[in-house]
Amino acid sequence: MSACRRRLKVLTAAAYEPEMPVLAGLRIEAGHEGVTLTATDRYRLSARTLVPAEPPSQTWAGTVNGDELRAAVAASRRSPLVRLEAVSNGIWFRVADREDRHCRLLPEEFPDYRLMLASLGEVTTRASVSKNLLLRALEEHPGERIGLHVADHGVSVMSADDGRPDFPLPATAAGRALQIWFELTTLYPAVSTAIGPDVLLDLQGHDQPVTIRSADRGDLTTLAMPIKSDHSALQRLTQ
Repeated sequence: MSACRRRLKVLTAAAYEPEMPVLAGLRIEAGHEGVTLTATDRYRLSARTLVPAEPPSQTWAGTVNGDELRAAVAASRRSPLVRLEAVSNGIWFRVADREDRHCRLLPEEFPDYRLMLASLGEVTTRASVSKNLLLRALEEHPGERIGLHVADHGVSVMSADDGRPDFPLPATAAGRALQIWFELTTLYPAVSTAIGPDVLLDLQGHDQPVTIRSADRGDLTTLAMPIKSDHSALQRLTQ
């Protein structure tokens, strides 16, 4: 694969789960149009497509060890370009004037996230809101479960604790009014890793994942799975 700029916010969606060790890795898929990075903990999924400085000479796909990848990225953080070379058992990070770093492939099969994405319904509700204001509202409602109410007037953050008032936020909203609940540990990192000052929320229903991306730069996309209104878990994003 050719040289490309490092952008690994996607890896924050990875997770350590003994029953599915592949979730600790990053899925890398190189094609003629770009390099797609994907990670998921089955409640949150992040994906981003990068356009390399030079197109890959061939297609390639593999799931790379997340810890080794973090170390490789940290070692090459100050370099403007990194050359990724795919081999049979992993990828090499090659940076001028620095030691090459190897990241192993994980043997387990990565979840079929493309099937999940293809099964999503049509967007019924859309809102654009300040990323910083939304994060602040989530921080000021420190309970384990957080609700979003999206309507024509904007977006309100609700707490599962009935004693806490709603936190209304200025936003641009369109579509059907909707109330949806999340675990804070799922929603907060999904919003915090978005790129740009404003986030765009696309919703398909109270029991379907919300799509979160930058309102002006859509190359990083994160899906977050909600919980039921009674705060019990819904089905995971991937199995």
